Order: sequence, then C-alpha cells, then structure tokens
Amino acid sequence: LLIMPTWRKSIIGEPIDGNIRSFNAKFSNTNYAIHIQSLLSSIDLKEVIEKYNYRVVFAPHLNIEPYLDTFNIPDYIEVWYSSNDEHSIQQLFQKSKIMITDYSSVHFEMAYLDKAILYYQFDKNDFFKGGHIFSPGYFSYEEDGFGPVATKEAELLLELEKVLYNNGDPLEPYVTRMRD
Repeated sequence: LLIMPTWRKSIIGEPIDGNIRSFNAKFSNTNYAIHIQSLLSSIDLKEVIEKYNYRVVFAPHLNIEPYLDTFNIPDYIEVWYSSNDEHSIQQLFQKSKIMITDYSSVHFEMAYLDKAILYYQFDKNDFFKGGHIFSPGYFSYEEDGFGPVATKEAELLLELEKVLYNNGDPLEPYVTRMRD
C-alpha cells in the first residue's frame, strides 16, 4: 500500500531559492499534518493491513520531506524519500498494489498500471479555493477518478478494506474508467 499525498503551498515555507523554502514552524498544526498523522498512526489502518498481510510505504512529496521529523510514523510503515532513496518512483509504482493519494497526478500512473487507487481529500474545500497552486478543471475526481473519494478517515479505511477484500484489485466502475 503506497500512501502518496501531494503538498499544499499554504502549509510550507516561502520560496528562498529555486525549490529551497523556509521552514514553517507551525506545520504540525496544519490540517494537512493533523490528518496525515492521524491516518499513519491509525490503529484501524494497522489492523486492516495486518489482516490482509500488506506492507505500507509512505512517500511524501519532496516539499514535505523537511517536515518528516514532525510526524510520528509507526515502525511498520516504511518511508520513501524522493531526495535520496535508492528505489525510483517508477519502482514504487511497480511494487505497489494500491495507492492512497489526494490530488496528486501520480494517480494517472497507477491507473495506467491497472492498480487500485483511493483518494483521501480531507481538505477538499480549502484545496480548491486557493490552498494550493491547483484550480478545478475538466477532471472531476468523483466522476472521472480511478477510485473512491473519501473526505473522512473512517470512509477511507472502509473503502480500503473493500479493495483489500478484492485481493487489492480495483473495483467497478473504476476498472472501466482505467481502461477507457
């Protein structure tokens, strides 16, 4: 299970030089940090992963890597660092059977590989109202996406269990959307 959320411009520091940014000392208090921490430390996530014998890899966006020390990541979750990991992002996609993401474009790669995708959009209203560099376009996650959209952690974990019960394979109508 690959957990791969994107970043939010409103939660990290201001650009200093190129991709180098100042550190936001209040990052841990952001809605993003609170929700991602809750998911990563969820007892329910651990139980369902153990029940179906899966491994979890957390692959934060490069802009979130400076904040990894602010998270309390359980030992059973492996962390992938894009800045210095020996495995490429393509290898992550190949080895993973299921992805949890939010708005990241990485969902297109997983869909192309016919792998299950779940969207965890806990901050949907803020995200689409300027909380990031993204603005809504023609693509609707609910109508065009490759997996269910959850706005609450409990919803996400229920959807995850459905996919795990299906041997980690995507469910309909998402299989058809991927093929189309």
